[in-house]
Amino acid sequence: MKNRTHSLLLLIFLSVFSVSNLKAQCDIPAPFDGNTGVNMTVMLLPTLVQSLPVTDTSAYIVAKAESGMVIGSTYVDGASQTSIAIWGDDTFTSDVDGATTGEVISFELVDGNKLYELDFKDIILNFSPTITMTFVQMGIASISNVTYTEICTSDTASSVLGCIDDTAVNYNSEATEDNGSCEYSVPGCTDSLALNFSSQATDEDGSCEFETAEPIDCFLPLPFEGNTGSNMTVMLTDNFISSLPVSNQGAYLVAKTSDGMVVGSEIVAATSQTTIAIWGDDYSTSEIDGALANADISFQLVNGTDLYDVVMPFPISFSSNGMAVQPSAATVSLVCSANLISTPSCVLGTVYISEAHGKGEPEDYI
Repeated sequence: MKNRTHSLLLLIFLSVFSVSNLKAQCDIPAPFDGNTGVNMTVMLLPTLVQSLPVTDTSAYIVAKAESGMVIGSTYVDGASQTSIAIWGDDTFTSDVDGATTGEVISFELVDGNKLYELDFKDIILNFSPTITMTFVQMGIASISNVTYTEICTSDTASSVLGCIDDTAVNYNSEATEDNGSCEYSVPGCTDSLALNFSSQATDEDGSCEFETAEPIDCFLPLPFEGNTGSNMTVMLTDNFISSLPVSNQGAYLVAKTSDGMVVGSEIVAATSQTTIAIWGDDYSTSEIDGALANADISFQLVNGTDLYDVVMPFPISFSSNGMAVQPSAATVSLVCSANLISTPSCVLGTVYISEAHGKGEPEDYI
């Protein structure tokens, strides 16, 4: 009987010791911070996000390479669906700082001081089903199901990220660590049709000034050219594409900010479905050269000489590394038609020569 009692006590001691040791060794991975210049986008659908055991307001998912290196992350508390950018290796440097092509990607959930292993199910990678998530440069994946297993619990609770400046409009009283997300009230003219419209203004102050005459010319926005280092992806399905009045082989869709800046474009002729990249502002420069965080994005279709306003079935607000899907038809209305032959006119950087001067190729002007 004594031997049995000693064995039972020893078993209890070892169990308690193992649990304590597990807690002490629980290594909570930090969110990803960086930009290697190449990535893929993984969309986490509502059925997956809503099934996660999230209790912490700063819960996030991390993606890991086979080496254990964190190569992407996204916050999931309060989200119905979200996306995560998986960053690839920058081949211009000798250090491996991201995933390599074909490398298997694993995922973990950090919920406060708890760490879970996530096993993703029902994976669609580049429109094909697969059972394993692997890195594909510029690839697009969607995942609708997940199972999870608790790995460990840390003795030290994780920091709560957020805006800790109480003068900001999005101040978070529960945040313990500032994550640079603070936004501030800026008075000014918020009407994009006004002469003194301010893209920086957040609160209308009644100062807007307007022209009395309607514009005469039909200005066709040019396709976007450039790379600001930050973007989001909008998937245009066949239902959306087929609703556009495309008759010109060079027809293209442009994305614009509220102040009229073109921040993305994509050819929509002769295709059943495609994606458009919307480029964000490069915060490393003082010039605003892309969409700001949470900026509303509008769309227009240039079909030959015709310009259309395109209203998305689901409105788009810019989110760096975000992803959105437009699964149904757009609402389209004709804005104007540019007369490029009968009358000389300027259309955003191009002079067209009329018949009176002889037909010819367009000439650029400065």
